[in-house]
Amino acid sequence: MVVALGLLVLQSASPVAASPQAAPFEMTLKGSYVALQMSQALRDTHIDLASDHRRRGVLEKGGQGQFGPGLGSKRFEFSIPSEKLSLGWFGDLTYRLRDVHLRSFEATATDREFLLTGYFDGAGPQFVGSHSMLGHVVPGVYMQNIRVMIWLTPSVDASGRLSYDSTRTRLTSRINTQGLTFTVSGHRVDLVDAMTGYHQRLADLVARKLRETLDDPEHKAALCGYINQALQEKAAKFGSVLKRIRVDGTDLTVTLAPRT
Repeated sequence: MVVALGLLVLQSASPVAASPQAAPFEMTLKGSYVALQMSQALRDTHIDLASDHRRRGVLEKGGQGQFGPGLGSKRFEFSIPSEKLSLGWFGDLTYRLRDVHLRSFEATATDREFLLTGYFDGAGPQFVGSHSMLGHVVPGVYMQNIRVMIWLTPSVDASGRLSYDSTRTRLTSRINTQGLTFTVSGHRVDLVDAMTGYHQRLADLVARKLRETLDDPEHKAALCGYINQALQEKAAKFGSVLKRIRVDGTDLTVTLAPRT
C-alpha cells in the first residue's frame, strides 16, 4: 500500500512481513521538500560585493560572505578589481563597484536540478567613477535586478549520503542606460558602451567565485551535512533510521529501517 502525506510518499519495502513494525519501508521525498531544507540551511547568509580597497595600507578583498548558523557561520572572500577605462590624451576613468548586498536566498526544485537564487540590492549608483585629472566629475552607473542563480545536481556520495555535482552559476543584472553619455575635456564618452565589458567580466567573476565557494569541500560538507541531518530527523519521526538514498531527478527515495 502506498500512502501519500503531503510532500512524502510511503510504501513498504517488503511485500510480506511477519511484523509490520519491523519491516523496512521506503519514503519518497519530493524535490520541493529538499529545496526547503536548502533554503533553511542558507538562512541568514550574508554576501557583500564591492571593489577591493586599501585600509591602513592593507588590500582588503571586496567580495565578503558568511553563511548563516545552519552552515556553521563559515566565512569566505574573493577579490573584485576596479576598472580603468583609458580615454587616451584625455586621461583615464576608474570605476569601482560599491554597496551591493544579498537581500535573500531561496532554493527551488526543477525536474533535475536544485536552483538557488540570490537577490541583491544596494544604494545606487553601484558603479562610482573618477577621472585621473578631474576627480569625481563623472556620473555613476546603476545596476538593476541583480541576482545570482546557482544550479546543483543531486547525487549520492561514496558513503551513501546526499550530495551534489555539476554546479553551475550565473549572475545577471541590467545597467541603467539613461543619462550615461557625457563629455570630458571635449571627449564624448558613452558609458553604456564603455561599461559593458566590465559589467560582464564582473558578472562572470562573481558567479565563478560563488561556484568555487559551494564546490569547496568544507562548504560542500557543511551544506550536505545540514540536509542529511534533516533527512535523519525526518526518519526519526517514524521511529526509524535512514539506511539508503536513491536519487530520481530532484526527488529522493529513501529506505528506512526500524531504530534498534
